[in-house]
Amino acid sequence: MLMHKAYTIFNDVKKWLAVEAEPLFLSSTSSQQVIQEHINYPDVMAGVLDCVANTALLTIDRIWRLLCHARLGSSSLAGQSERQYPETSQLLDDPEIVKQRRQRTIAAFKFVQGESELAAKPLGFGLQQIQS
Repeated sequence: MLMHKAYTIFNDVKKWLAVEAEPLFLSSTSSQQVIQEHINYPDVMAGVLDCVANTALLTIDRIWRLLCHARLGSSSLAGQSERQYPETSQLLDDPEIVKQRRQRTIAAFKFVQGESELAAKPLGFGLQQIQS
């Protein structure tokens, strides 16, 4: 049940970011800039949104991975194979996607930090949590 909730939250945040938030700041950014993580945010709030959403995704991804490993570990102890839970490993994001999300979080943070030191303070705390 806990794994299902974590996965649902993860997908909801991803969907919100793609459908609701990204159109606000990616419309003026070329696809090449997104790949290189140099997004031209129209304002501080767009940078904050991008940083917070991607930090949330990274945090939920970390929790999801821990739950998956715990589930696989407990099933191994019980003599069950990983084949019994194929959805566990298939639902994890590719490590390259996680790396890009981390880079994008840092880029958004740097943008916000350049615009407002006050707005960057709480984002910096969140960034420390995902880097530890």
